[in-house]
Amino acid sequence: MITKGKKPGIIAFVPEAWSAVKMSRHHLLDGLAREYKVLWVAPPGYFIDRMRPGFCASSGRRGPLKRSDDFWCYSPAIPAGYRQGHRRKGVVGWMAAAYTKAWRIGFIWKIRRILADMGVDEVILYIWRPEFGWAVGRLRENCLVYHMVDEYSFDPEKDHPISSEELQLIKAADLVLIHSRSLFSKKGAINNNSHLLPNGVDFEAYRRAIAMNVPEPREMQSIPRPRMGYMGYIKRHLDLELLYELALERPQWSFVLVGPVRENHYEIKSIIERLRGLPNVYFVGSVDAADLPAYIKSFDIGLMPYRKTFYTKYIYPLKLHEYLAVGIPVVSTPIENVTEFGEVIAFAETSDQWITAMEKALNEDDEAERSARIAVASQNSWSHRVTVLSRLISSALMKKHPCPSVPYTAAQGIQPGDPHSRTTRQHCPVSKGVQRHPVGHERP
Repeated sequence: MITKGKKPGIIAFVPEAWSAVKMSRHHLLDGLAREYKVLWVAPPGYFIDRMRPGFCASSGRRGPLKRSDDFWCYSPAIPAGYRQGHRRKGVVGWMAAAYTKAWRIGFIWKIRRILADMGVDEVILYIWRPEFGWAVGRLRENCLVYHMVDEYSFDPEKDHPISSEELQLIKAADLVLIHSRSLFSKKGAINNNSHLLPNGVDFEAYRRAIAMNVPEPREMQSIPRPRMGYMGYIKRHLDLELLYELALERPQWSFVLVGPVRENHYEIKSIIERLRGLPNVYFVGSVDAADLPAYIKSFDIGLMPYRKTFYTKYIYPLKLHEYLAVGIPVVSTPIENVTEFGEVIAFAETSDQWITAMEKALNEDDEAERSARIAVASQNSWSHRVTVLSRLISSALMKKHPCPSVPYTAAQGIQPGDPHSRTTRQHCPVSKGVQRHPVGHERP
Protein backbone atom coordinates (compact mmCIF):
# COMPACT_ATOMS: atom_id res chain seq x y z
CA MET A 1 0.00 0.00 0.00
CA ILE A 2 1.84 3.13 1.22
CA THR A 3 5.54 3.26 0.47
CA LYS A 4 7.57 2.06 3.44
CA GLY A 5 9.12 4.87 5.45
CA LYS A 6 6.82 7.55 4.06
CA LYS A 7 4.34 9.61 6.07
CA PRO A 8 1.46 10.10 3.63
CA GLY A 9 -0.48 13.32 3.81
CA ILE A 10 -3.55 14.66 2.04
CA ILE A 11 -3.63 18.34 1.16
CA ALA A 12 -7.24 19.16 0.31
CA PHE A 13 -8.16 22.33 -1.58
CA VAL A 14 -11.78 22.92 -0.55
CA PRO A 15 -14.31 25.71 -1.23
CA GLU A 16 -15.20 26.59 2.37
CA ALA A 17 -13.85 26.84 5.91
CA TRP A 18 -14.08 23.84 8.23
CA SER A 19 -16.73 25.68 10.29
CA ALA A 20 -19.13 25.88 7.33
CA VAL A 21 -22.25 23.71 7.03
CA LYS A 22 -21.04 20.10 7.00
CA MET A 23 -20.67 18.68 3.50
CA SER A 24 -19.41 15.36 2.15
CA ARG A 25 -15.79 16.54 2.24
CA HIS A 26 -16.02 17.17 5.99
CA HIS A 27 -17.05 13.57 6.61
CA LEU A 28 -14.64 11.96 4.14
CA LEU A 29 -11.53 13.92 5.09
CA ASP A 30 -12.25 13.56 8.80
CA GLY A 31 -12.45 9.80 8.27
CA LEU A 32 -9.28 9.70 6.18
CA ALA A 33 -7.41 11.44 9.01
CA ARG A 34 -7.35 8.09 10.80
CA GLU A 35 -4.91 6.82 8.16
CA TYR A 36 -3.39 9.98 6.67
CA LYS A 37 -2.34 13.37 7.86
CA VAL A 38 -4.82 15.89 6.43
CA LEU A 39 -4.36 19.58 5.66
CA TRP A 40 -7.68 21.33 4.91
CA VAL A 41 -6.88 24.38 2.77
CA ALA A 42 -9.86 26.75 2.63
CA PRO A 43 -10.12 29.61 0.13
CA PRO A 44 -8.33 32.84 1.02
CA GLY A 45 -10.37 35.03 3.34
CA TYR A 46 -10.81 38.79 3.27
CA PHE A 47 -8.93 40.47 6.10
CA ILE A 48 -12.18 41.56 7.77
CA ASP A 49 -13.43 37.96 7.65
CA ARG A 50 -10.25 36.75 9.30
CA MET A 51 -11.13 38.79 12.39
CA ARG A 52 -14.36 36.85 12.96
CA PRO A 53 -14.16 34.28 15.80
CA GLY A 54 -15.81 31.61 13.66
CA PHE A 55 -13.18 32.00 10.95
CA CYS A 56 -10.30 31.82 13.39
CA ALA A 57 -11.86 28.82 15.12
CA SER A 58 -11.88 26.85 11.87
CA SER A 59 -8.79 28.05 9.99
CA GLY A 60 -6.54 29.97 12.34
CA ARG A 61 -5.85 33.69 12.21
CA ARG A 62 -2.11 33.74 11.52
CA GLY A 63 -1.24 30.15 10.76
CA PRO A 64 -2.74 26.68 10.56
CA LEU A 65 -5.25 25.52 13.15
CA LYS A 66 -4.62 22.05 14.58
CA ARG A 67 -7.87 20.15 15.05
CA SER A 68 -5.72 17.16 16.01
CA ASP A 69 -2.17 15.98 15.42
CA ASP A 70 -3.29 14.54 12.08
CA PHE A 71 -5.82 17.14 10.91
CA TRP A 72 -4.84 20.77 10.35
CA CYS A 73 -6.81 23.63 8.76
CA TYR A 74 -5.41 26.66 6.97
CA SER A 75 -6.73 29.66 5.04
CA PRO A 76 -4.41 32.37 3.66
CA ALA A 77 -5.14 36.07 3.20
CA ILE A 78 -7.02 36.79 -0.01
CA PRO A 79 -4.98 37.75 -3.10
CA ALA A 80 -5.96 40.26 -5.75
CA GLY A 81 -7.91 38.67 -8.57
CA TYR A 82 -8.66 35.48 -6.63
CA ARG A 83 -12.30 35.30 -7.60
CA GLN A 84 -12.45 34.46 -11.29
CA GLY A 85 -15.70 36.36 -11.72
CA HIS A 86 -13.93 39.59 -10.80
CA ARG A 87 -11.25 39.53 -13.47
CA ARG A 88 -10.45 42.90 -14.99
CA LYS A 89 -9.00 44.01 -18.27
CA GLY A 90 -6.27 46.48 -19.19
CA VAL A 91 -3.50 47.76 -16.95
CA VAL A 92 -5.39 47.12 -13.71
CA GLY A 93 -6.04 43.53 -14.78
CA TRP A 94 -2.38 43.05 -15.66
CA MET A 95 -1.32 44.33 -12.23
CA ALA A 96 -3.82 42.07 -10.49
CA ALA A 97 -2.63 39.06 -12.49
CA ALA A 98 1.00 39.82 -11.65
CA TYR A 99 0.18 40.16 -7.97
CA THR A 100 -1.81 36.91 -7.97
CA LYS A 101 1.09 35.09 -9.63
CA ALA A 102 3.51 36.36 -6.99
CA TRP A 103 1.02 35.58 -4.21
CA ARG A 104 0.70 31.98 -5.39
CA ILE A 105 4.46 31.48 -5.18
CA GLY A 106 4.42 32.62 -1.56
CA PHE A 107 1.30 30.59 -0.84
CA ILE A 108 2.84 27.37 -2.15
CA TRP A 109 5.95 28.12 -0.13
CA LYS A 110 3.79 28.49 3.00
CA ILE A 111 2.00 25.19 2.30
CA ARG A 112 5.37 23.44 1.97
CA ARG A 113 6.42 24.75 5.35
CA ILE A 114 3.16 23.56 6.92
CA LEU A 115 3.59 20.10 5.38
CA ALA A 116 7.11 19.98 6.79
CA ASP A 117 5.79 20.89 10.24
CA MET A 118 3.19 18.12 9.93
CA GLY A 119 5.90 15.58 9.10
CA VAL A 120 4.53 14.86 5.62
CA ASP A 121 6.87 13.76 2.84
CA GLU A 122 4.48 11.89 0.53
CA VAL A 123 1.72 14.14 -0.75
CA ILE A 124 -1.74 13.36 -2.09
CA LEU A 125 -3.20 16.51 -3.64
CA TYR A 126 -6.99 16.34 -3.27
CA ILE A 127 -8.86 18.91 -5.41
CA TRP A 128 -12.55 19.64 -4.78
CA ARG A 129 -13.22 22.31 -7.43
CA PRO A 130 -11.82 23.01 -10.93
CA GLU A 131 -10.81 26.52 -9.82
CA PHE A 132 -8.06 24.99 -7.66
CA GLY A 133 -6.45 23.20 -10.61
CA TRP A 134 -3.72 25.85 -10.75
CA ALA A 135 -2.07 24.12 -7.75
CA VAL A 136 -1.47 20.85 -9.64
CA GLY A 137 2.23 20.12 -10.05
CA ARG A 138 3.37 22.89 -7.69
CA LEU A 139 3.51 20.77 -4.54
CA ARG A 140 5.44 17.82 -6.04
CA GLU A 141 2.47 15.59 -5.22
CA ASN A 142 2.78 11.82 -5.50
CA CYS A 143 -0.90 11.44 -6.37
CA LEU A 144 -3.64 13.74 -7.68
CA VAL A 145 -7.28 13.16 -6.68
CA TYR A 146 -10.19 15.14 -8.15
CA HIS A 147 -13.60 14.86 -6.47
CA MET A 148 -16.82 16.06 -8.16
CA VAL A 149 -19.84 16.73 -5.96
CA ASP A 150 -21.74 19.06 -8.29
CA GLU A 151 -22.18 20.23 -11.84
CA TYR A 152 -19.98 23.28 -11.34
CA SER A 153 -21.72 25.50 -13.86
CA PHE A 154 -24.48 25.69 -11.19
CA ASP A 155 -26.85 26.74 -13.99
CA PRO A 156 -30.43 25.45 -13.60
CA GLU A 157 -31.43 26.61 -17.09
CA LYS A 158 -28.79 24.99 -19.29
CA ASP A 159 -26.73 21.79 -19.36
CA HIS A 160 -23.24 23.17 -20.03
CA PRO A 161 -20.47 21.21 -21.75
CA ILE A 162 -17.45 20.32 -19.62
CA SER A 163 -15.19 23.35 -19.27
CA SER A 164 -11.64 23.16 -20.57
CA GLU A 165 -10.41 23.88 -17.03
CA GLU A 166 -12.25 20.89 -15.59
CA LEU A 167 -11.46 18.66 -18.57
CA GLN A 168 -7.71 19.16 -18.08
CA LEU A 169 -8.05 18.40 -14.38
CA ILE A 170 -10.00 15.19 -15.00
CA LYS A 171 -7.42 14.00 -17.52
CA ALA A 172 -4.49 14.82 -15.24
CA ALA A 173 -5.89 13.11 -12.13
CA ASP A 174 -4.67 9.73 -10.87
CA LEU A 175 -8.09 9.18 -9.29
CA VAL A 176 -11.44 10.80 -10.13
CA LEU A 177 -14.39 10.51 -7.75
CA ILE A 178 -17.95 11.36 -8.80
CA HIS A 179 -20.88 11.54 -6.40
CA SER A 180 -23.87 10.71 -8.63
CA ARG A 181 -24.72 8.32 -11.44
CA SER A 182 -25.97 11.05 -13.76
CA LEU A 183 -22.75 13.05 -13.31
CA PHE A 184 -20.76 9.86 -13.84
CA SER A 185 -22.62 9.31 -17.12
CA LYS A 186 -21.58 12.79 -18.25
CA LYS A 187 -17.94 12.81 -17.09
CA GLY A 188 -16.93 9.32 -15.96
CA ALA A 189 -15.54 8.13 -19.32
CA ILE A 190 -12.84 10.80 -19.59
CA ASN A 191 -10.43 9.17 -17.14
CA ASN A 192 -10.23 5.37 -16.85
CA ASN A 193 -9.68 5.62 -13.09
CA SER A 194 -13.04 7.27 -12.36
CA HIS A 195 -15.24 5.87 -9.60
CA LEU A 196 -18.73 6.48 -8.27
CA LEU A 197 -18.72 7.55 -4.59
CA PRO A 198 -22.21 8.69 -3.51
CA ASN A 199 -23.00 10.73 -0.44
CA GLY A 200 -23.55 8.93 2.84
CA VAL A 201 -24.58 9.47 6.44
CA ASP A 202 -22.85 9.33 9.83
CA PHE A 203 -25.06 6.35 10.58
CA GLU A 204 -23.43 5.45 13.88
CA ALA A 205 -23.90 8.99 15.25
CA TYR A 206 -27.54 9.10 14.16
CA ARG A 207 -28.35 5.75 15.70
CA ARG A 208 -26.59 6.71 18.94
CA ALA A 209 -28.70 9.85 19.13
CA ILE A 210 -31.88 7.80 18.60
CA ALA A 211 -30.84 5.13 21.14
CA MET A 212 -30.12 7.83 23.74
CA ASN A 213 -33.61 9.24 23.12
CA VAL A 214 -32.27 12.78 22.82
CA PRO A 215 -34.90 15.39 23.74
CA GLU A 216 -36.50 17.62 21.13
CA PRO A 217 -34.59 20.83 20.48
CA ARG A 218 -36.07 23.80 22.31
CA GLU A 219 -37.06 25.56 19.06
CA MET A 220 -39.14 22.54 18.01
CA GLN A 221 -41.08 22.04 21.23
CA SER A 222 -43.56 24.85 20.57
CA ILE A 223 -44.19 23.89 16.92
CA PRO A 224 -47.45 21.93 16.51
CA ARG A 225 -47.54 18.52 14.89
CA PRO A 226 -47.61 17.16 12.28
CA ARG A 227 -44.28 18.66 11.21
CA MET A 228 -43.15 18.58 7.59
CA GLY A 229 -39.42 19.19 7.85
CA TYR A 230 -36.71 20.27 5.46
CA MET A 231 -33.06 20.30 6.50
CA GLY A 232 -30.33 22.03 4.48
CA TYR A 233 -29.61 25.23 2.61
CA ILE A 234 -32.71 27.18 1.58
CA LYS A 235 -31.86 28.08 -2.00
CA ARG A 236 -33.14 28.68 -5.52
CA HIS A 237 -32.95 24.97 -6.36
CA LEU A 238 -35.92 24.28 -4.08
CA ASP A 239 -39.50 24.61 -5.26
CA LEU A 240 -40.39 27.25 -2.70
CA GLU A 241 -43.59 28.18 -4.56
CA LEU A 242 -44.71 24.58 -4.06
CA LEU A 243 -44.00 24.81 -0.31
CA TYR A 244 -46.03 28.03 -0.15
CA GLU A 245 -48.95 26.35 -1.90
CA LEU A 246 -48.78 23.30 0.38
CA ALA A 247 -48.70 25.48 3.49
CA LEU A 248 -51.81 27.32 2.28
CA GLU A 249 -53.60 24.06 1.42
CA ARG A 250 -52.88 22.46 4.80
CA PRO A 251 -52.82 25.21 7.46
CA GLN A 252 -53.07 22.54 10.19
CA TRP A 253 -49.65 21.19 9.19
CA SER A 254 -46.38 22.84 10.29
CA PHE A 255 -43.67 23.34 7.67
CA VAL A 256 -40.26 23.59 9.35
CA LEU A 257 -37.14 24.76 7.48
CA VAL A 258 -33.88 24.02 9.28
CA GLY A 259 -30.82 25.64 7.70
CA PRO A 260 -29.48 28.96 6.43
CA VAL A 261 -30.99 30.94 3.58
CA ARG A 262 -28.64 31.47 0.63
CA GLU A 263 -28.34 35.24 0.80
CA ASN A 264 -26.80 35.48 -2.69
CA HIS A 265 -29.83 33.76 -4.27
CA TYR A 266 -31.62 37.07 -4.71
CA GLU A 267 -34.40 35.61 -6.85
CA ILE A 268 -35.89 33.79 -3.84
CA LYS A 269 -36.07 36.86 -1.61
CA SER A 270 -39.72 37.54 -2.43
CA ILE A 271 -40.99 33.99 -1.89
CA ILE A 272 -38.99 33.72 1.35
CA GLU A 273 -40.79 36.81 2.67
CA ARG A 274 -44.16 35.33 1.65
CA LEU A 275 -43.31 32.06 3.42
CA ARG A 276 -42.25 33.93 6.55
CA GLY A 277 -45.66 35.60 6.53
CA LEU A 278 -47.52 32.30 6.93
CA PRO A 279 -48.35 31.25 10.52
CA ASN A 280 -47.58 27.56 9.88
CA VAL A 281 -44.13 28.04 8.31
CA TYR A 282 -41.13 28.10 10.65
CA PHE A 283 -37.57 29.15 9.78
CA VAL A 284 -35.22 27.67 12.39
CA GLY A 285 -31.92 28.81 10.84
CA SER A 286 -28.52 27.15 11.11
CA VAL A 287 -27.98 24.52 13.78
CA ASP A 288 -24.93 22.64 14.99
CA ALA A 289 -24.14 19.48 13.02
CA ALA A 290 -24.17 17.43 16.23
CA ASP A 291 -27.80 18.44 16.82
CA LEU A 292 -29.10 17.45 13.38
CA PRO A 293 -30.30 13.96 14.43
CA ALA A 294 -32.48 15.51 17.14
CA TYR A 295 -34.03 17.98 14.70
CA ILE A 296 -34.72 15.33 12.05
CA LYS A 297 -36.15 12.99 14.69
CA SER A 298 -38.62 15.73 15.58
CA PHE A 299 -39.97 15.78 12.00
CA ASP A 300 -42.98 13.66 11.08
CA ILE A 301 -41.99 13.70 7.39
CA GLY A 302 -38.71 14.65 5.70
CA LEU A 303 -39.08 16.81 2.58
CA MET A 304 -36.89 17.09 -0.53
CA PRO A 305 -38.90 19.56 -2.64
CA TYR A 306 -36.41 20.23 -5.43
CA ARG A 307 -37.15 21.90 -8.72
CA LYS A 308 -36.38 19.63 -11.69
CA THR A 309 -33.64 21.54 -13.51
CA PHE A 310 -30.37 20.93 -15.30
CA TYR A 311 -28.62 21.55 -11.98
CA THR A 312 -30.69 19.19 -9.81
CA LYS A 313 -30.35 16.54 -12.52
CA TYR A 314 -26.85 15.91 -11.18
CA ILE A 315 -27.23 16.31 -7.42
CA TYR A 316 -27.24 13.56 -4.78
CA PRO A 317 -28.89 15.16 -1.71
CA LEU A 318 -26.86 14.78 1.47
CA LYS A 319 -30.07 14.85 3.51
CA LEU A 320 -31.48 11.71 1.86
CA HIS A 321 -29.65 9.16 4.01
CA GLU A 322 -29.85 11.41 7.08
CA TYR A 323 -33.64 11.31 6.89
CA LEU A 324 -33.58 7.55 6.31
CA ALA A 325 -31.19 6.95 9.24
CA VAL A 326 -33.83 8.32 11.61
CA GLY A 327 -36.53 6.20 9.96
CA ILE A 328 -39.00 8.99 9.14
CA PRO A 329 -41.05 8.91 5.91
CA VAL A 330 -39.55 10.91 3.05
CA VAL A 331 -41.34 12.65 0.18
CA SER A 332 -39.27 13.98 -2.72
CA THR A 333 -39.43 15.41 -6.17
CA PRO A 334 -38.39 12.56 -8.52
CA ILE A 335 -34.99 13.98 -9.40
CA GLU A 336 -32.74 11.57 -11.25
CA ASN A 337 -30.38 10.34 -8.56
CA VAL A 338 -32.98 9.50 -5.91
CA THR A 339 -35.43 7.51 -8.04
CA GLU A 340 -33.49 4.31 -7.29
CA PHE A 341 -34.69 4.61 -3.67
CA GLY A 342 -38.37 4.33 -4.61
CA GLU A 343 -38.91 1.43 -2.21
CA VAL A 344 -38.22 3.62 0.82
CA ILE A 345 -39.26 7.14 -0.26
CA ALA A 346 -42.37 8.56 -1.98
CA PHE A 347 -42.30 10.79 -5.06
CA ALA A 348 -44.56 13.69 -5.99
CA GLU A 349 -44.54 16.56 -8.47
CA THR A 350 -47.85 18.47 -8.35
CA SER A 351 -49.22 19.95 -5.15
CA ASP A 352 -52.06 17.39 -5.18
CA GLN A 353 -49.54 14.54 -5.44
CA TRP A 354 -47.53 16.01 -2.58
CA ILE A 355 -50.56 16.27 -0.31
CA THR A 356 -51.63 12.72 -1.16
CA ALA A 357 -48.11 11.35 -0.47
CA MET A 358 -47.81 13.22 2.84
CA GLU A 359 -51.26 12.17 4.03
CA LYS A 360 -50.44 8.55 3.23
CA ALA A 361 -47.16 8.82 5.15
CA LEU A 362 -48.95 10.29 8.17
CA ASN A 363 -51.73 7.70 8.19
CA GLU A 364 -50.15 4.48 6.94
CA ASP A 365 -46.54 4.45 8.10
CA ASP A 366 -45.54 1.42 10.18
CA GLU A 367 -42.54 -0.11 11.94
CA ALA A 368 -41.64 -2.35 8.99
CA GLU A 369 -41.31 0.66 6.69
CA ARG A 370 -39.23 2.53 9.27
CA SER A 371 -36.91 -0.46 9.61
CA ALA A 372 -36.53 -0.67 5.82
CA ARG A 373 -35.47 2.99 5.66
CA ILE A 374 -32.94 2.55 8.46
CA ALA A 375 -31.53 -0.54 6.73
CA VAL A 376 -30.91 1.44 3.52
CA ALA A 377 -29.16 4.19 5.49
CA SER A 378 -26.94 1.61 7.23
CA GLN A 379 -25.68 0.47 3.82
CA ASN A 380 -24.69 4.03 2.96
CA SER A 381 -22.66 5.07 6.01
CA TRP A 382 -19.73 7.47 5.80
CA SER A 383 -17.54 4.86 7.52
CA HIS A 384 -18.15 2.55 4.56
CA ARG A 385 -17.50 5.37 2.08
CA VAL A 386 -14.20 6.22 3.82
CA THR A 387 -13.07 2.58 3.66
CA VAL A 388 -13.77 2.48 -0.08
CA LEU A 389 -12.07 5.85 -0.65
CA SER A 390 -8.97 4.85 1.33
CA ARG A 391 -8.58 1.71 -0.77
CA LEU A 392 -8.97 3.70 -4.00
CA ILE A 393 -6.30 6.19 -2.92
CA SER A 394 -3.93 3.38 -1.91
CA SER A 395 -4.51 1.70 -5.28
CA ALA A 396 -3.86 4.95 -7.14
CA LEU A 397 -0.59 5.41 -5.25
CA MET A 398 0.49 1.87 -6.10
CA LYS A 399 -0.24 2.36 -9.81
CA LYS A 400 1.37 5.78 -9.98
CA HIS A 401 4.95 6.34 -11.14
CA PRO A 402 5.72 9.23 -8.80
CA CYS A 403 7.23 12.43 -10.10
CA PRO A 404 10.69 13.00 -8.54
CA SER A 405 10.37 14.72 -5.21
CA VAL A 406 12.43 16.06 -2.35
CA PRO A 407 11.16 15.14 1.16
CA TYR A 408 9.15 17.94 2.73
CA THR A 409 11.36 17.72 5.80
CA ALA A 410 13.84 19.62 3.62
CA ALA A 411 11.35 22.28 2.58
CA GLN A 412 13.01 24.92 4.74
CA GLY A 413 15.91 24.89 2.29
CA ILE A 414 13.73 25.46 -0.77
CA GLN A 415 13.28 29.00 -1.96
CA PRO A 416 10.85 30.30 -4.60
CA GLY A 417 12.58 30.09 -7.96
CA ASP A 418 14.96 27.23 -7.11
CA PRO A 419 14.95 23.94 -9.12
CA HIS A 420 12.15 22.51 -6.94
CA SER A 421 9.88 25.55 -6.99
CA ARG A 422 6.56 25.44 -8.83
CA THR A 423 7.96 27.27 -11.90
CA THR A 424 10.35 24.47 -12.85
CA ARG A 425 8.19 21.35 -12.47
CA GLN A 426 7.58 20.99 -16.19
CA HIS A 427 6.82 17.31 -16.51
CA CYS A 428 3.23 17.10 -15.21
CA PRO A 429 1.42 20.46 -15.27
CA VAL A 430 -2.28 20.60 -16.00
CA SER A 431 -1.68 23.60 -18.23
CA LYS A 432 0.14 21.35 -20.69
CA GLY A 433 -2.89 19.03 -20.87
CA VAL A 434 -0.83 15.97 -19.93
CA GLN A 435 -2.95 12.85 -19.36
CA ARG A 436 -1.77 10.64 -16.53
CA HIS A 437 -4.04 7.84 -17.72
CA PRO A 438 -5.40 7.03 -21.16
CA VAL A 439 -9.02 7.90 -21.76
CA GLY A 440 -11.28 4.92 -21.11
CA HIS A 441 -14.45 3.67 -19.47
CA GLU A 442 -15.32 2.27 -16.08
CA ARG A 443 -18.85 1.47 -15.05
CA PRO A 444 -20.05 2.60 -11.60
